[in-house]
Amino acid sequence: MQPHDDSDEEASYALDKGGNINVKEADVIRDHVVQTRFQPIKHLGSAKRTSVTIRSLDIAKELSLEHNMPNVCGALDRKMFLVQNNVYLKSRIGPKAGRTVVWEFLV
Repeated sequence: MQPHDDSDEEASYALDKGGNINVKEADVIRDHVVQTRFQPIKHLGSAKRTSVTIRSLDIAKELSLEHNMPNVCGALDRKMFLVQNNVYLKSRIGPKAGRTVVWEFLV
């Protein structure tokens, strides 16, 4: 499955409720996922890639962002997120933005 396209520079950032770019919140979301989901797997040092499943609602609850699901989903849907963290998107299920989105990454 292909991640969302990053051809538009603004598209790589989450939007706040008013439709304005919220770079800081998007970075917080991505950093949280890397630290809590990807780094523990990478520290195991396996030569094989490991599957990591992430639910949007879980991340939103952990960061108290249940009110802002578009930012949570937008932050994790970016190609730059995959490239910067050397992970692959195996699948993405659910709406564009919502509480039921599930990603499966290969770390």
